[in-house]
Amino acid sequence: MRFACFDRWNDPKPDLAGVTEAKWTSGVDGTRTLELTCVSETTVGKGDRIVFTDPRGNLQETVVVSPEHRREDALIVTSPVCKGSVSELDDTFVEDKRNRSATASECLRKALENTRWSVGTVDDDGTFVDLSFYHISTLQAVEDIADKFGLEVTAGYLMDPQHLRITDRAVNLVKAQGDQTGEGLRRFEYGHDLKGITRTVDATGVKTRLYGYGKRLATTDENGEQTSGYGRRIDFADINNGKPYVEDPTDTKLWGIPGPVVESQGKNLVKGGGFELTYGDGWLFSPTPAFLDAIIKADGDVKPHEGKKMLRMGTDPDTSASKAITEYCSVKGNTDYELSLWTYGPAGSSFGVTITQNVNVYPTSDITLAGPANNGGWIRTKRRFTTHAAVSP
Repeated sequence: MRFACFDRWNDPKPDLAGVTEAKWTSGVDGTRTLELTCVSETTVGKGDRIVFTDPRGNLQETVVVSPEHRREDALIVTSPVCKGSVSELDDTFVEDKRNRSATASECLRKALENTRWSVGTVDDDGTFVDLSFYHISTLQAVEDIADKFGLEVTAGYLMDPQHLRITDRAVNLVKAQGDQTGEGLRRFEYGHDLKGITRTVDATGVKTRLYGYGKRLATTDENGEQTSGYGRRIDFADINNGKPYVEDPTDTKLWGIPGPVVESQGKNLVKGGGFELTYGDGWLFSPTPAFLDAIIKADGDVKPHEGKKMLRMGTDPDTSASKAITEYCSVKGNTDYELSLWTYGPAGSSFGVTITQNVNVYPTSDITLAGPANNGGWIRTKRRFTTHAAVSP
C-alpha cells in the first residue's frame, strides 16, 4: 500500500518506505486516526500530510501530529501518529457569523468561508434553524452544525491525475457513515505510553495568531443607570489597525494553514468586484443627475483607494448615490463566486449588497449578502455566494 507524503503547503515529499504496521481508526463521531510503524529513517515531520486509500477504497488525508523516531539496535524506527486532515479547521477562527432560518448546507457553507475546504455531500432534510458561530474554531462550528441537525462529519478528497497532490477537500454531513458498527472504535486522545529513551515531538498545535477579548460591559439607560443587559466583548481592534488579533507573520509562513486557493476558482472569480469597468474613468451605475454628482476624485482627506474615482453613498439625493450596480456578468449555475469591494465610512456604518440573478424563483432569486462593516478607514470586504442551479450563462 502506498503512503504518499506532502508538506503542509501541498508540495510532495518522499513516500513513506518500510511500513511494517498501519492502524487506521475511523470513528462515527468524525475522528480519524492513523498510526504507522516504519523500519527506516524518514523525512516525515510534524504538520506533514499522509495520503492513502483506506480499506473501503476511499482516499484519506491525515496530518502528522506526533512523529516519533527511535533507534532499536541497528534499526531506525519511525512511528508517526496522524489525525484526519479535517482537524486543521481547528486552527482557523470564526469571529461572528450568524445563520437565520438556514439549512445544514447553508450553515456549513458559511462556516467554511475563507478556508480551503468546500461543501461536499450534505443530507439536508428540509429543516431550517437559527445557528450562530461566535468566537469558536471552524471545526467547532462544523461540529455544532452536525449536532444541530443530527448528522455525522466525514471528509472527501480528490487528487490530480498524476497523483502528485490533493486538489479538492470537502466536508460532508451525513446521516450515517457507511457500515460502521461501533465495535472496537475509540476516540483519539493525545498521550501514548513511552518505553526506553525516546524523542517525541510535542503534539500540541502551533498557534501564530492570538485574539484577545475582555469582559462584557453592562449597558446603561439614558440616566446612566445600569440595566440588566450587557454589550459585546471588548477587543483591541481600535488600537491595532482594525485587527482584533496579534500575529507573528514569520511563524505563520512556517506553520500557518493555507487559505482559499484562488487559482482553483479560475475564471469563476468575478475580478475586482465588477466596478470601474466600462464607464470612462468612473463607476458604472444607474444614470441619474444625483449619481453624476456623487462621482468624486476625493472627498476631503479621503482619496480613492483603487482606481481614479469613488462614489459617495448616502441619503442626500442631491449629492449622494443611493445605489450602484455592476454590469451583468456571465456566470455558471450552482457555482461559488467571490465579490470584493473597498469602502470607507464611519465605524459601524454599512449598506446592503444584493446579487440579482436571471432566474424566476418564488419569492425572489436575489441573493442578499452582509454589507461591509466600516471601521473609520478604508476596508476591503469579501463575500462569497453560490449561484442558483438554473442560472444561464
